[in-house]
Amino acid sequence: MVDGVRARLVDKDFAPKWDPPSLSEVTKDMVDCYFAPLSELEPELNLPTALREPSM
Repeated sequence: MVDGVRARLVDKDFAPKWDPPSLSEVTKDMVDCYFAPLSELEPELNLPTALREPSM
């Protein structure tokens, strides 16, 4: 995915080198890796929500 973004936005060559090269080669384990819970060594991401509140 990173290479596709690089090819599109940085190099503008529209020629990404995908790994895996096709969607049919993406395994369930690859997808599960992105949605796995964070380990104890990785802190939760606390985003400031007050800045996004509408002002009156």
